[in-house]
Amino acid sequence: MSPFYTMLSFSIVISTFNRPEKVCELVNELFKVKTHSIEIVVVDSSDKINNRLYELIDIKYIRSKHKNQPYQRYLGTSVATGDFIVFLDDDMELVDSDFLVKINEIILLEDVVGLALNFKDKHQDTTLSAVPKSALFKNSNGLKRIKNWFTGFPDQPEGSLGLCGNRGKQSSFIAPTQYVSGGAFVAKRSCLFQNFNFQLFDLFEKRMGMGEDAIIGYGI
Repeated sequence: MSPFYTMLSFSIVISTFNRPEKVCELVNELFKVKTHSIEIVVVDSSDKINNRLYELIDIKYIRSKHKNQPYQRYLGTSVATGDFIVFLDDDMELVDSDFLVKINEIILLEDVVGLALNFKDKHQDTTLSAVPKSALFKNSNGLKRIKNWFTGFPDQPEGSLGLCGNRGKQSSFIAPTQYVSGGAFVAKRSCLFQNFNFQLFDLFEKRMGMGEDAIIGYGI
């Protein structure tokens, strides 16, 4: 590594709810990440306190009575100090302990404000994976195109964001994109929650909305 290499500071914000073992596993993995500038913030809205995390001095452990993810991420961001925030779900597993160094290189080269992280859903049994899918249009591209034509809800190009929040698929390689979303993404701390409608916290708290992962990314 060059002596002139700049390592940005990162805060990893994990929102968790009633998965104490999973979140502890993730925190233990993060302790092995190859960078000196890392801060771990866990925002826990579980029914019971996680004593293992509460007693750790190497992380910031915050209890929240609110059980909606956008508020948990907002709370984590408000106490974070890193240049960039890395949002992770509590049931994620790292596949590359060098991932922050690689993210750092991309940010410095491209001068980006956000990055969508590539991840695979290995935990189909969790509530985060239980997203309702349309039985009619799930496997029928023809019917989907007809539906899009009638409703004026077109398929977006890859990496782009359209009206009403409809979006194209994320690129599978490094490429510019108009939005970041999902269970894992990176964002410049100073850009977070600048264009956010805080009334959405109430909507998600009452289980009246979907797309918690994406709504913060739209604001970025």
